[in-house]
Amino acid sequence: MQPCLHTRLKFVVIGDVATGKTTVTERILHPDNVTTVGRTMPTVGMNCDMKHIDDRRYGRIDLLLVDTAGDDRFNGAALTQMYYKNAHGFLVLFDITNEQSFHNVTQIWLPRVRAVMDPTAVCCFCLVGNKTDRVAERRVSSEDALQLAISYGWPYIELSARETSAEEMMTPFMLLIVPLVEAGVGRVDEAEEQRRLRLTQNESAARSGGAACCQD
Repeated sequence: MQPCLHTRLKFVVIGDVATGKTTVTERILHPDNVTTVGRTMPTVGMNCDMKHIDDRRYGRIDLLLVDTAGDDRFNGAALTQMYYKNAHGFLVLFDITNEQSFHNVTQIWLPRVRAVMDPTAVCCFCLVGNKTDRVAERRVSSEDALQLAISYGWPYIELSARETSAEEMMTPFMLLIVPLVEAGVGRVDEAEEQRRLRLTQNESAARSGGAACCQD
């Protein structure tokens, strides 16, 4: 297939509080900045930002990253679920040193997504085990996590927001991006974009001209 030259995607990062969602997101957005690792405050509501990717094969990808609160005290489950709508992909994080955060993947986070997701929409998931730098404290085995991911047809990856390189941090995102782009999800019609832009500019010019005539 011909590469898609321009794609817009929305990814949501979900999981329990203190699993490292904000740190992972920050490492993706600002790969050279490691000063925030371990110093981020709990997310209140959500944070969102754009990541622009220029890929030799898949062209330009505009990725909207939505980092959601893992604690309902900061926004409530219903409010959090609002951010899930129209998402193309979900990174589901758990802490390998916290067994409950792993259990909550299926007990809390997946049911919340399914409750608001359009069953006909194309949407991808990736299970991410964070904090591999604390392997001595591991409470969730790689085998159990991989088995869970396979049961849902998801890819599984382990990383450390502290130690994983910026390039490797992109791996879970690319595992979601590639099948979506190849399926044509989020494809931008450049000709239509230009037509709408010209229409908006013409309407703006017409309004400005009309206002000038009224003042004469």
